[in-house]
Amino acid sequence: MANARGDRAIWTMRRQADFTTAEAAGDGEYYKLPFYSINAAAAEELSPDDTLTGDALPPDAIPGLRSLSGDAEVPLGLASLGWHLRGLFGAPATTGAGDPYTHVFTAKAAPALAHHTACITHPQAAAGAGVHFHQTGITHTEFSLSARKDGQRARARFGLIGFSETKGGAALDTTPVEFADDPTPIGFQGVLFRGASQDAAVTAAEFRVASGVTPDQETLNGLATPAGLDEGKWEVTGSLTARFRDAALYDAAEAGTLQNFELRYILSASRSAVFRVHNARLERTGIPIQGGDVISATFNFRAGRPGSGDSPFTATLKNGVANYDNPA
Repeated sequence: MANARGDRAIWTMRRQADFTTAEAAGDGEYYKLPFYSINAAAAEELSPDDTLTGDALPPDAIPGLRSLSGDAEVPLGLASLGWHLRGLFGAPATTGAGDPYTHVFTAKAAPALAHHTACITHPQAAAGAGVHFHQTGITHTEFSLSARKDGQRARARFGLIGFSETKGGAALDTTPVEFADDPTPIGFQGVLFRGASQDAAVTAAEFRVASGVTPDQETLNGLATPAGLDEGKWEVTGSLTARFRDAALYDAAEAGTLQNFELRYILSASRSAVFRVHNARLERTGIPIQGGDVISATFNFRAGRPGSGDSPFTATLKNGVANYDNPA
C-alpha cells in the first residue's frame, strides 16, 4: 500500500454562509489552492476521570473539547494570495475594467468574518482510493510574511481556525478551479520603502497582522465544538533589520516618530503586490557589535491607531483576477 505524500495532497476551498454550515460538494465550485504546508488540524482534549474506584488501575479517559486550528504556508502568488487576504480582511476595493485589476485589502474598523469549507485530499491513501478530510468554518485569523534577499519564492503564512473536521467519502470537488496566471515573486525582488523613499540599508523585514478572533468555547451549545467566534482587535507588528549606516532608525525609535513602511514586489506594470504598514512606532533598541563584520540592528515595530478612515495595514494586489467571489 502506497504511503501518502505531501506533494500529492490537494487543498480546495469555498466560502460558506456561516461558521457552522458547510457548503455542498460540487465540481467546478471550489478553488484549488497552492501551498507549502498545512498544519490546520482537528484536536480533542482527553482528561482522566477523577472518580475514586478503590484500586490503582488508571481511570477512564474523558473526551473533552474539540478544536480545529493551525496555519498554512502558501506562495505569495499575486493571484491566489488574494483569496486568503479576502478571507482575513473581507472583500477588497477592486478597480479596473479588465486585466489588470487592482484589489485593495484593508483592516476594517468593523470587520465581517468570512468562513470557508475546505477539503484536504490524499489521493494515494487507502490503496489509491483516497482519503478526504472535510473542514467546516475555516476562518483566517492572521497574516505574516518575511522578506529577505534570496533566490527562494516569497511565502506568506495564514493562521486558521475552524468549526469541525470529518473524514468524507469523496473529494468535495473533482475539477476545482485554479488561479492560472499566478506569478510568485522571488525574494530578491522585494524592496522596502520607509515613507516615500527606499531604505537601502534594510536587509530583512517581517510583517504580521492578526485579527484577534478566537473560538467561543464557553457558550453552552451542547457540543464539544465551538459555538461560534469571538471578534477581537487588529494587531499590526513586525520588525526591520538594517545595516548600521546612519542613526536614522535609532533616532526615529528614540523620538517615537510615526513611520509608514511599504514592502513592494513589482513584477511588471500589471502584476504586483504592495504591503503597507501605517502609523508604526519603532521600539527603542541599541546597536550591538557582535564581531568585526558589518554591524546590523533589528528594530521591532507596532502600528498604532490610524487616523479617521485609515487602515493600520493595506495590501494591494494587481493581477488578472476580476473578483474573489466563489468560482460558481
